[in-house]
Amino acid sequence: MVLYQSDLLLITSKKAIYKNDTIYNANVEEKKILKENNAQELVKQGIRPYVYVTYAPLSLVGNALSYKRNMADYWGGHPTAFSTITTINVATQEPYNILNIVDETSLLTAIKNDPYVKKLCGIDTLKLQQAKTFKEALNLLNNQIQYPENQFTVYSYTILGYSEVENKVALRLIRKKPRMGNFTRYLQLGLKATPTQAFKEKLQQPDVFFLGTYK
Repeated sequence: MVLYQSDLLLITSKKAIYKNDTIYNANVEEKKILKENNAQELVKQGIRPYVYVTYAPLSLVGNALSYKRNMADYWGGHPTAFSTITTINVATQEPYNILNIVDETSLLTAIKNDPYVKKLCGIDTLKLQQAKTFKEALNLLNNQIQYPENQFTVYSYTILGYSEVENKVALRLIRKKPRMGNFTRYLQLGLKATPTQAFKEKLQQPDVFFLGTYK
């Protein structure tokens, strides 16, 4: 089923294609993973392995596409499932830094004043307030909260909306938190920041979509 289509970009639950370049294709991935893990040999042993991959587009503004990749698999032991969230530039397929879309000072202020961050046990609030860059603030959070191996990054985010009156972009900064069985849940920080002038113009285009449009 087609979820989104423009002159350049096609998105379904299984694939995304920009011009003639494949961004992702779940069907191809499933076959490749099964082959690489010798699924046929397991079938001969009476095991029925499987791999299911799906994608969910989260937001698209200009060339900045955020999406969630889900994968569930079984190889004869316990079934596992996990997911990841990524934001890329669809034209280059490279990760798209959050600082490309919002003013860093505005974003840094937002994370310093976030009520959840301020209440996090173990966070050195004085050092957080003294942080000079957004990267410095993220490093502080990543080093002092649980599960340090699953960090906030400048590429793991999605866009919730835009207020022209406030001139603020509503963002979700997303961090994976592992749980039993390799499932994934997320810690999401809701932040509002001022868009760059170039990105503000893209936010006002008619072909954008935000978090919650596709489920």
